[in-house]
Amino acid sequence: MKLESISPGHGPTLGDTRVVVRGGPFAMFQNEHPEPKCKFGENVVGAAYVACPGRQPKAYEKEGSRSVRTSVCIQCENSPAIASKESVTVPFTVSITGDFTDTCSTNLNFFYYKPVKISAIKPTHGPKDGGTTVQVWGEGFVEYGDDTSCSFGTKSVPAKIHD
Repeated sequence: MKLESISPGHGPTLGDTRVVVRGGPFAMFQNEHPEPKCKFGENVVGAAYVACPGRQPKAYEKEGSRSVRTSVCIQCENSPAIASKESVTVPFTVSITGDFTDTCSTNLNFFYYKPVKISAIKPTHGPKDGGTTVQVWGEGFVEYGDDTSCSFGTKSVPAKIHD
């Protein structure tokens, strides 16, 4: 078994980040081992097999319709909160059997970041069809390249961080 990527590879120290794991091949294990597990550092959470697109979408892209979900991925339950309020990287792994005797060696990590503090947003409203450039001031923003995004309800859009 091979773990290729996790998406997203980061989330707040408060937890609640749902992670999708690509690699495998996972489909061949679904019937024999129906309850995989994920491990964030020393914290274990449940997981499930899910249909997913072969290519990992960007943070602001939709996952895609059922017709493009031709691969099998593992979706971890929400990442657990950690005691540290500072940013920290922890090793990440998956167990198909659920007991972690089957883990493969990977260099995948999950980055916990300090919760972002927003102090101002301007403008505070715009047309429902979008297209408004929004500036956000605060602290704790982290640059993730193409995965840097802002969410407005259920919609996410690409974002840029300026010092």
